[in-house]
Amino acid sequence: MRNQAFAYSPELSHQVEYLEEQGKLLLILAPNRHYSGLLRKYNDYIVRVDLLRNSLEQKKTGISGRSKP
Repeated sequence: MRNQAFAYSPELSHQVEYLEEQGKLLLILAPNRHYSGLLRKYNDYIVRVDLLRNSLEQKKTGISGRSKP
């Protein structure tokens, strides 16, 4: 199994624990700072999506994606 990245929900706590024990946990995506307290021991793996908003937004460049008229 390759490293895994997935959004957390309470039902996934066993999978998070297993992947961390196996050294295969890559990231835990949290939508904002109000994520579950059960994840405190996995702080090194948590990436807050709200902090990435600016870099993830599609930029308006004025150039259309079409190559042909």
